Amino acid sequence: MAAMPFIICLALILLPAATAGAQTAPDASVGLTAIVGAAYDRETGEGSPARLITGLEMTYGPFGFRALADCGLPWEPSVRLDAEAAALDLSWLRVSAGLGLSYRAYAAFAQESGFRFGAQIELGPRFLSFSSAVGLAYLSTTYAAVGGPFTDWNPGARVGVVFRPVGPAQFELGITSDSPLSLWARTAFELRGSWELPSGVRFAGELALQYSDFFTLTSYIDGFRASLTCFLPLTGRGP
Repeated sequence: MAAMPFIICLALILLPAATAGAQTAPDASVGLTAIVGAAYDRETGEGSPARLITGLEMTYGPFGFRALADCGLPWEPSVRLDAEAAALDLSWLRVSAGLGLSYRAYAAFAQESGFRFGAQIELGPRFLSFSSAVGLAYLSTTYAAVGGPFTDWNPGARVGVVFRPVGPAQFELGITSDSPLSLWARTAFELRGSWELPSGVRFAGELALQYSDFFTLTSYIDGFRASLTCFLPLTGRGP
């Protein structure tokens, strides 16, 4: 049963290639983007909440690949690799799928690594639409004082509303149980926004309130997250 979401996700990623022959001229343009930013991730027990972000993103037609590295201050490095594909991109329906690998070190006392996969659907006109996503994540954590590793499978889900008032702008308000740390039943309310300049430079921001035990009587806010990221195009996508 655990393999079923992976099979569905893999099928969605391969769908654009499988249907390319039925389309007139598939988009094979390439784009390369540099990513720089900063974030503040305040959680219970967090030792390095201030973080610097850098990375590269490459697009090839409907496919996207991203490598991100961030470093907590004073020292808490993290690396994440993601691949995604747009399986459908219609006026009223957008479907995509993705895979990801991650690694994070908590000073010298713990390390965690894992992978995740999932699919996302957006239904409605681009001006205002409903979005939802489901996925499954595997997390392995090793503590220097205890050994291990400790492992777990964590399902995740997200629902939201996407608003595009004008061409360069996009905003999304959502609730998710799939946090960056893949904590089981971790709930967050997220507000995301982005604005793209005529030059292709895009600014993106995010604000999130993170809850523990949100769907119980003992729920409480145990953290928040804020980030601002700049996407700098290094090459165009071509005509």
